[in-house]
Amino acid sequence: MGQVLFWIPIHTAWTPNGVPVYGFGVMLFLAFVIGSALAARRGRLVNIPGDRLQDLILWIFIGGLFGGRLLYVWQAGVPWSAFFEIWNGGIVFYGGAIGGTVAGLLAYRRMLRPFGVTAWQVADALAPAIAMGLCLGRLGCFLNGCCYGHVAAPGYPDVHFPAMTAPARDRLVVKYAEQTLAGFSMDDAAKDDRTVGVVEAGSPAEAAGLKRGDVISKVGDTAVKSFAEIENAMAGDWPRGQTRLTLGVTRGKEELTLPPFTPRLMGLYPTQIYESITAALLILALIATWPVRKYDGQIMVLLMLGYAVHRFVNESLRDDTPVYGPFTLSQWISVGIFSAGLALAAVRRGGGRDPVAVART
Repeated sequence: MGQVLFWIPIHTAWTPNGVPVYGFGVMLFLAFVIGSALAARRGRLVNIPGDRLQDLILWIFIGGLFGGRLLYVWQAGVPWSAFFEIWNGGIVFYGGAIGGTVAGLLAYRRMLRPFGVTAWQVADALAPAIAMGLCLGRLGCFLNGCCYGHVAAPGYPDVHFPAMTAPARDRLVVKYAEQTLAGFSMDDAAKDDRTVGVVEAGSPAEAAGLKRGDVISKVGDTAVKSFAEIENAMAGDWPRGQTRLTLGVTRGKEELTLPPFTPRLMGLYPTQIYESITAALLILALIATWPVRKYDGQIMVLLMLGYAVHRFVNESLRDDTPVYGPFTLSQWISVGIFSAGLALAAVRRGGGRDPVAVART
């Protein structure tokens, strides 16, 4: 996880530490650039004007960001005032797909239909680019720590996100109290409520030298005089990208500053990585199917069917999406997308001989 990949050394009153370059944003940028190039290459195979397709992709990208963020804000109950904070939480792919489709259809009518290009041809050219966007976008989610999975069962692959910055801490630490935030708990029986009670064996806090009976006097550079102040300093709005915690403690008559350590969350299923792998496999499948497609629109149908199946299964491992009845919202949409894909396949196969099929006879 790397919410901030690096800092640009431009120091102002608004950016005292420099300008942060966020991993999530970098992956979105790469998804746009690489996806656009891939779509343009596919488009040239069916004589779609490259400059027009690039303009169309820009509209789809903007519409997808808007739709994806809109569905996330509504689904997660995020305040509307935080709508444009796409790094704080994330984007729901299905919302992005709907928003991008609407924007793309509107732009297609003006940009490509006058050239005799069908919407099905455009859809086929865009399908591998969409899968590429998914592949890179989910890597951005992994860097950001959002779209996380359930607590992993013993023996299964897992990932331990930094506890101070990962969105999952709100569920594991705050809502369900399945773990402590930084690997230790306080001694409720001590006279000073800043006194450490139990330090988790093998935790980064123990490795940093924190001991039972230590009295926490500082969190970072902030002096604390009560447990409430400790809690506020550690559980408040922690700076993005700052994963390490430094504690000052009083041990007997000695004042110590412990070496910085990075608290970690419990092992979670790496659902973001699973989706990136699936998307990469889908890209290969879509490109391999292109030369043998039987009708325009078949590549998009394959993407719809393949991704819907993956998303339905992967949602069962995720822990950040609300449940509506037996399924999450994305699982319900997956059922709808899969059904729509089957319906489109039936319609296109039964719609007569199209240019792709005629060209091969």
